[in-house]
Formats: sequence, structure tokens, C-alpha cells
Amino acid sequence: MDANLDWSSLLPDVLRVIARKLPTIKDYIRFRAVCRSWCGAASITGQLVPREFPWLMFPLSDCAPSLRFLNPQTNDLIYAGSKEEPAALRVVGSSFGWLILLGKCSSIFLLNPLTLAKIELPQLFWRSPGWHYISTERICLSHSPSEDSNFVALAILGYPGGILYLKNGDSWWRNVYREANSEGSTVFVDAVYFRGKICAIDGQGSLTVFELSSDHESCSLWNCRQFFPPLNGSMRCLADVMDDLVLISLHFVPDLWTNSVSMFRFDWMGRKWDKLDDLKGRCLFLSEGACSSFSLPSNRALGCEENTIYFIYSRVNRCEINDELYGLARNDVSRDKDYHVAAYSSDSKVTKPLPFYVPTPYQPLWFTPRLC
Repeated sequence: MDANLDWSSLLPDVLRVIARKLPTIKDYIRFRAVCRSWCGAASITGQLVPREFPWLMFPLSDCAPSLRFLNPQTNDLIYAGSKEEPAALRVVGSSFGWLILLGKCSSIFLLNPLTLAKIELPQLFWRSPGWHYISTERICLSHSPSEDSNFVALAILGYPGGILYLKNGDSWWRNVYREANSEGSTVFVDAVYFRGKICAIDGQGSLTVFELSSDHESCSLWNCRQFFPPLNGSMRCLADVMDDLVLISLHFVPDLWTNSVSMFRFDWMGRKWDKLDDLKGRCLFLSEGACSSFSLPSNRALGCEENTIYFIYSRVNRCEINDELYGLARNDVSRDKDYHVAAYSSDSKVTKPLPFYVPTPYQPLWFTPRLC
């Protein structure tokens, strides 16, 4: 081979053929970093970017201040984002390839850790007498900021409950109950933006729908009080599945590897939940206590199985875990729990662990890697 060959002069068509065969996003990023011509041939849009299995993100800490991700199917660890991001930041959500980060004094911003694109949002207060401090549990987005800058952000609050929302470009967050002229407040376990509505469920599965006005400056609310039997340790999540609002109730017993999984589709005409048998060929990704649940077509990401729910669950720590495996330190967290990833098939009704994922005491959340 000619040692003097100028690799930067390869024809764009040849470079695109090479880029199309790259198996992972990490390889794709490295390919684009070689030189200007290689970067130009490997577009971040279209069909060239590898469709990878969703990653798991581990929390920031003093001992590991950089962003750490894991492909749970290959056990490949990825470090991304700016290493200067302070450990004081708390990740409160993951939506469409963007992380939602909460800093000091309720400052909040969105970050794409692969491109380092950043969007700052107003502080988490709502406009009312006294300007209340906010206890934020989770935040999610209506759609990707890369696709449409007019996205809506939802913040699920801790005690005494409620939801704040904000359309990008607004100067402050709005309280859904205040905008609906209601004195009520509920502690919600999950919420999604669906067809111009904010849909939220409480611990019993009761649905509250906030209908937003066209300018998002006011809303009205109604309830579907179709309660479900409470299950100890159950996970209840909302998701948009093929333009249907779907409720998943999952109760998992780790030692027995048994599940009680119920799936419901909301009937908007009758305002009630109907039983759902399968996921229409899609797969769901659920996180325990984290607003990062989403659905994907099974062919969208490598290794996804159709009609399968991939979920993160915790259990009492009963075994010794390698703390250094994911670049984390023993004193990062308490040792009373470890976190696992499993897959439940709605076709076979069987739950199985992901073969390459090793349990850790650090609660991860799902992240869909995107370059745009």
C-alpha cells in the first residue's frame, strides 16, 4: 500500500459506502472526525447514521463528572459530552437524544451529549405571588428540538404535586392547575405530551388530561377515574405507541422471574382504557422513576425485538458487584440496591435478562443516541 496515499482525497461516493457500513454511532463519530471531506461525506441526517440499540446513561457524580453511557447489548462503554460539566448537575430526563439537566438555583438546560448542542430554558419557577421554589422529579419534551424549535417541556413536580409546562421561547413556566383555574393538585407518577394535550397518571392509574389552548397559554382539564388495583412495587408508564396513548402497568418479581404486565390503550371517544394485547410490532423502553420512557419501531434499532418491553428495575443488593466496571467509584451511592435490565415479550409472556448487561448500584436511564 502506498504510504503517501492521501486518504482525504477519496471520492465522496466511496466515503459514503464506507460510512454506511459502520456498525455503531461511536464509529460514525470517529469517521467524521478524520478530516473535513470525511465529515462532509458522512451526513448526520438521512439513512447513513447507524440505528443503534438505546444506551443507558449513568448519573453524574463527584468521582465521575463526565457523561457515561453504555450499550447494554454489547457492554460497550461510551464517554461523551463536555468533561467540564459540573457534578452538581442532576439529570432529570432524557427525550429524543437530549438530556435535561437541572443545576443550581433551579437553572435548567438541554444538552445533546454527542454534538454538544445546548439549549437554555428559564429557571424552574412559575409566575405567581411569591415565586415558589420547585421540587422537580422529572422533565420530558414533546418532540425533538432538532426537528422543531416550538417544543413543549413538561416538569413533573414532587410533593405537593402538579405539573409545570413551558413552550420554548416562553419566559416562565406555567402551572397546569392554575392555567385551568383549578385549586387541585396531584402527585403524578408519569406524564406525556400527546396530540396537544398533557396526559398524566397517578399511582393508581387515574388519568388526568390537560387540554392546551392553541397558544399554550391556558388549558382545561378532565379526569378518567378508572382506577386499577394497586400493586406493590409496580411501574406505571405512559407512552405514545403508533399514535395511541398507552398505559403500561408492570409488576416484576426478580427472584422468581415472573411478571404481571398489563397494557391498555386509551379510547378517546369513550374516555376509558381498553385492554391491549400487543405493541403493534414496536418495542418499549421503560425506566423506573425516570421520565425517559418511549417506544420505537423494532427495525429502528439494531437488536430490538418486536412486541418487547425493555425495562430497568431495582432489587435488594445480594451479590458483590464490580464497582469499577463502568468507571464508577464505590462511595458514589449507597449499596442497598442494584439495577438490572430485562426484556419482556408480550408474545411469549416471558421475561429474560439482557445477556451482556452487568448489574450496578447506579440507577441508569434510557437514552436514544442522535446526531441531529
